Amino acid sequence: MGGLTNLSDDTAEALSKHEGTLYLSGLTKLSDNASESLSKHKGLLSLDDLTNLPDVLADALSKQGDSDPEEELLLDGLKQLSSSVAESLSKFKGQTISFYGLTELSDSAAESIAKYNGYLWLEQVTELSNEAVESLSKHLGALNLEGLISLPDKGAEYLSKHLGELSLDGLETQLTAKNFLEAKFDRQISSSNRLRQNTLAATFKVHF
Repeated sequence: MGGLTNLSDDTAEALSKHEGTLYLSGLTKLSDNASESLSKHKGLLSLDDLTNLPDVLADALSKQGDSDPEEELLLDGLKQLSSSVAESLSKFKGQTISFYGLTELSDSAAESIAKYNGYLWLEQVTELSNEAVESLSKHLGALNLEGLISLPDKGAEYLSKHLGELSLDGLETQLTAKNFLEAKFDRQISSSNRLRQNTLAATFKVHF
């Protein structure tokens, strides 16, 4: 439903009965009632043009995955993520939350969203503090940080403790990748071993 700019409460209620992928591109805001209705939708829900997520809306959307763990929530239009919104969304029970539009993440928001158990997409975030990386290292599930161009001082040490698939394709320097792998597997690697490591421990997948 690309190009949709307004969604009435009645329409939202009707759409909530649809099962499967639901793209609502064009929507920049939703009423509380419409949000509550869409939380009942079963399947992937994309709200790509929603640039602001009030606490009430975040709380409603966090319930969307309660009935089906295969559900996905795409919030790729968000430019900021407050700690309160992150805390609400961390309760989402579906398999994926995507924040493709985020380029920065505060320490408090990182601490909150790290509580979400599932595939967490933060692939446009370019920098994180030690505190934020430490919080995200405790996240359970796949973690996409492909946008990171460097890790803070203790970032490699913290991420070495992350359990799950980890994507770090954007890391710029060989030294960063070297330090990360040394911390994770406690072994030396050649500084010329640039991008891909295929002999990883069975419990981890790390992408460079």
